[in-house]
Amino acid sequence: MEASYKLIARIHEGASLTLWRALRASDSRPVLLKTGRCADDDAVAAVHNEAELLASVAGEGIVRLLGIDESDAIPRLILDDPGGIPLSDCFTAGKPDVDTFLCIALQAAQALGKVHSAGIVVGDINPENFLYQPERRQLRLLGLAAAIHGPRARQPFDSPTRLAALLPYVSPEQTGRMNRGVDQRSDFYSLGVMFYALTTGQLPFVSDDPLEIVHAHLAVVPPDPTTLDDAIPATISRIILKLMSKTPE
Repeated sequence: MEASYKLIARIHEGASLTLWRALRASDSRPVLLKTGRCADDDAVAAVHNEAELLASVAGEGIVRLLGIDESDAIPRLILDDPGGIPLSDCFTAGKPDVDTFLCIALQAAQALGKVHSAGIVVGDINPENFLYQPERRQLRLLGLAAAIHGPRARQPFDSPTRLAALLPYVSPEQTGRMNRGVDQRSDFYSLGVMFYALTTGQLPFVSDDPLEIVHAHLAVVPPDPTTLDDAIPATISRIILKLMSKTPE
């Protein structure tokens, strides 16, 4: 791999992926190298599945797939590099202002709409899965590692480790404790959690006990964002809480 790509910097190492910024040796093109955590057959198949899904929804608001590098045990997705860093790393020193939040929220919703129109459920809507360039205020969906085509009878997080890492953002259906399938509305719930964290600076549900977080997603209504920060417009708060409704209806 090193002969084909010159590594520039590791820009993110999260629960489900490692992201490198690199240059393609053949033409010095800036690229992103996205790799998962393991090299078993299921993980390799998942990389190929994600590549197929990314190719089917190429367009504005979604990071463009360039190919797959399989020179190492763990295959890597080769993505176009539009600049920026994962959204999860962008506002560690403070919350975005309302105008910036609205800019981010609109782009996230548009990217989600494009994926949904192709009949795909993203399955892991969270700040780690969006790439944001602050200078241009440009947001792109980074991947479809947990995505599925159409509704599914069970939650898509087959790995307990992955589920635990993304638990703060999973929908009630994804916990596996509801007699409901997972469809596009599940992404809306997770989007609401992401918006909640962006506007308030904190997750709606926090606990050292994963079962408590699961229970909260199933049954606990989070505090109204306006009670945590009165600068948050009431309309935005209502949208966030509607997205985080416990039932898809």
